[in-house]
Amino acid sequence: MFKNICAVVENATGVDDVMSKTRRREVVDARRISFRILRNVYGLSFQRIGDLFDKNHASVLHSLRDFDFILNHDDIFQNNYNKCMSALGDGESRKAQIIHEMQQLQEEFLTLTYNENGI
Repeated sequence: MFKNICAVVENATGVDDVMSKTRRREVVDARRISFRILRNVYGLSFQRIGDLFDKNHASVLHSLRDFDFILNHDDIFQNNYNKCMSALGDGESRKAQIIHEMQQLQEEFLTLTYNENGI
């Protein structure tokens, strides 16, 4: 999941490596988009996102604090974000995947319950 998101963001933004330590604006914006996707679509904690990017949770929180403002005022950033979300399916594919996994787990649980009870 993580590598896929990085690849999508790098492709959409034209950044070579979203994991690089540089503070160039285009790389910072690409990381910011990655943070947003990981937080809002996949529900990762600030700490977990920070761990993935070798940053602390406060850096992630600070980066996301300005996200909506930048999204509304920077057309290039907005275009890049929209390309990323389109490539990822706006999270709908992830939601469908989670629902499918939950159904499979429920069926497996019921099977285990029936087997344990001798039914």
